[in-house]
Amino acid sequence: MGKKSRDFVIGFCSIESVCSKFESLIDSMEKTSWDFDFSYVKKNPQYPIPQISDNKTFVIDLYKNILKIDDPLSEDIDGVNQWVHRLSSDLNQKQVYEFFVKTALEENQANNTIPFEEVLDKDDKGKRILFSMPGSSTDVLNSTCLLKYIKEKYPEHNIYYASQPENEELLFGNPYIHKFLNYNPVMDDPMWGEGRGSHQGFFDFVLIPHTNTHKNFNYVHGNKHKIEYDINYA
Repeated sequence: MGKKSRDFVIGFCSIESVCSKFESLIDSMEKTSWDFDFSYVKKNPQYPIPQISDNKTFVIDLYKNILKIDDPLSEDIDGVNQWVHRLSSDLNQKQVYEFFVKTALEENQANNTIPFEEVLDKDDKGKRILFSMPGSSTDVLNSTCLLKYIKEKYPEHNIYYASQPENEELLFGNPYIHKFLNYNPVMDDPMWGEGRGSHQGFFDFVLIPHTNTHKNFNYVHGNKHKIEYDINYA
């Protein structure tokens, strides 16, 4: 029994036997011209609606020219068939075209990653304050009563207000906000914003009042600010 077990392991589980099978399998495959470039391919939402009467050809054209998918019949045949079916049942070509354009815009925006420093002004380093309030519209509106006091306390500093994109219009025109930033959870880490070790940070100090209702620490600004509660600004 022992010899049989040993022979089985050597024959089916050893490096030589297993790797040789993979080697043979790989060698038997056809050569490809893949460049292994998996970088994002920018979509083209500016592509005009094509004047194509055949629905399937129309959908394939949108895949190729808006979503930049070279071979939609092999890469997303289910999607192609679904759109062709919708065009024959409840949608028209303009509606499908507008959906493809919307998808292209959203994907471009989601993949438009730039260094965070690029969204900040170049001439206010050392005089930036991040005020992070990602919560509801009510929280955002209530928090604005603090901005006048902060600006009066630090008139030379620029206040960057971070919140969810849907709250931007609520803050539009506020004279105490220098720039609106789309909120990212990393902004809840004062060390990211203010710096630590070799990381210099981006702001002189970070204010994250919404964390007072959670378990995160909030007052770790190295004694750089002296903002206390003042009922006159409530």
